[in-house]
Amino acid sequence: GCDGVGKSTLAASLRHIIPMYTADELIVIEPNLFEGSSKARVLGEKFRRKRAGLTDEDINHYFLAACQFNYQGVVYPAIERGARVVLISSDLRALAFTIAERSKNMAAYTREVIRRGTLTRGLQPKYRCILESEPDALLERVKARGSGDDVFDPITLRDYQRRIEGLEDAVLYI
Repeated sequence: GCDGVGKSTLAASLRHIIPMYTADELIVIEPNLFEGSSKARVLGEKFRRKRAGLTDEDINHYFLAACQFNYQGVVYPAIERGARVVLISSDLRALAFTIAERSKNMAAYTREVIRRGTLTRGLQPKYRCILESEPDALLERVKARGSGDDVFDPITLRDYQRRIEGLEDAVLYI
């Protein structure tokens, strides 16, 4: 889903909906953020220092790298020890961003990364849930929460329409 649709809210509520699992048994992570693994956090610090001078292509590479680090440092180890893992967003979100930004080269590169399983080692979800909402409602939610550190939140209705179109195209890819 797009920014403001409620992915993080849904993730936070999973602990209450599925109380039978401990924090070690149920891992909830948004792998394409600079959180989760120590390598992703270090990368996030580097990204924040350089952000102003980065191109959209650079930004995409940072987010794909964060995704890969989080799979390596959090997702795979959790699965190997028998935990259930809920991914909030995925490498498809990076693809949706590249499509929305109208970058054919970035989209082609990201599709190839996904196709090869570079980030996920071919790991496929058992279930996939796509959250949707109207662009004007999404824009209001993002404005209400404030963008904070997320400079990539869409800020106009047209930005949201492009992101939704990008997400729809990315979903068709799976």
